[in-house]
Amino acid sequence: AHIARARGKRQDQVALDGELCAAQDAASEVQRWIEATVLEGYLSADAGQTLYDHYRAIHTGLDQLMETASTALVVDPDLPATA
Repeated sequence: AHIARARGKRQDQVALDGELCAAQDAASEVQRWIEATVLEGYLSADAGQTLYDHYRAIHTGLDQLMETASTALVVDPDLPATA
């Protein structure tokens, strides 16, 4: 949901970064929940590690997206320029 909102805010670098950071926070939170479910025995260590690794990849991808978003900010020529 945060990534979808970020796409809609791609004209505003601050708002875009905020949404992408929120997406990273959500991915980190899921990683904590994965750790808890493994510790409580609801999820095997192997399955937990696999899920954890997927969310680490998402976090890394969001880092890369934030780095490139600042240099590749999409400007819609139909929108008025902001001061």
